[in-house]
Amino acid sequence: MQLNALRYFVMVATTGSFAATAKHFQVPPSSVSRFISGLEQEIGQQLFYRNTRSVRLTEIGENTMSKLGMYLILLISLTSRLQVRVLV
Repeated sequence: MQLNALRYFVMVATTGSFAATAKHFQVPPSSVSRFISGLEQEIGQQLFYRNTRSVRLTEIGENTMSKLGMYLILLISLTSRLQVRVLV
């Protein structure tokens, strides 16, 4: 499981938008979509309902976000801090 996929999952769940997530991380929307699709394939569950106008969490996605969301946010924060220390 890739950290970027988890970052994208949290941001898409928060914003409800692949485009906003892509803009935030300065990557193409297709990259966000690929990472999310890969994550869904890896866990064998659909995390988002998608249509042309919106993205929203499935029940599995909601459970994942509620159970893992804070841990993911802490992991992302820790990883960012460690990267800053390595660069200094």
